[in-house]
Amino acid sequence: MNVAVDVTALAQTRAGTARYLQAVLPRVEREVQVDRVRGFARGRPGTLWLDLAWYPHVLPRRARAADVLHCPTYRGPVRAGVPLVVTVHDVAVFRYPEAFPRWTRAYSRFAVPRVLRAARRVLAVSEFTASELEAVLGLPREQIAVTPNAVDPVFAPDGPHVEDDYVLAVGTLEPRKNLARTNEAAARLDLELRVVGARGWGGVEAHGANVRALGEISDEELARQYRGALCLAYPSLYEGFGIPVLEAMACGTP
Repeated sequence: MNVAVDVTALAQTRAGTARYLQAVLPRVEREVQVDRVRGFARGRPGTLWLDLAWYPHVLPRRARAADVLHCPTYRGPVRAGVPLVVTVHDVAVFRYPEAFPRWTRAYSRFAVPRVLRAARRVLAVSEFTASELEAVLGLPREQIAVTPNAVDPVFAPDGPHVEDDYVLAVGTLEPRKNLARTNEAAARLDLELRVVGARGWGGVEAHGANVRALGEISDEELARQYRGALCLAYPSLYEGFGIPVLEAMACGTP
């Protein structure tokens, strides 16, 4: 079997979908032939090209020799030409549209329901996301398969850890992650807040007298930070799964 996989997310981010792909691809490639296909994805022009050209037109042509096309988010073609599998991590853009840029809101309202209807199978990363697909987008339950996320073996309780006292927050810096509330709570307790994650959109910054921004770090260093933290703070407004919570649990972090 030849599976075409859209790996565009690997050029866009190191979080979320990119982590999903990095974990899934090596395992799938041990079982079947995988054709990694990638669209141009730099900046706003790249986003517009992806949404207006890559997904509706170019990607289906690139995947037409495959037996299956897998899109790791609900950005995908409406007419794939081959059986389409789509992974959905959450439906936050429908539940909290104000937490997303204007273009993302407009594109999602128009394209996402059509992409999901075109999919032969929709993979939901949790039972919660599956129920949201039914409730928010009216997707039939028999079209959905729940395939939970997992964590890399590097996230384990044994290993190096940081000795300082701090609270850890992990996630892309964007409004939905509710970082300001985390910062306020840590400041009230006079605790250091360490923030791991890339800058997103919406002008969210990791700053304050008690805040230490670590930016993007390796998984090995992230595991070290998890093991040393007093706790992980994760008051995100909405998540389909919340991978940092699972990583923290795997490291034994409260």
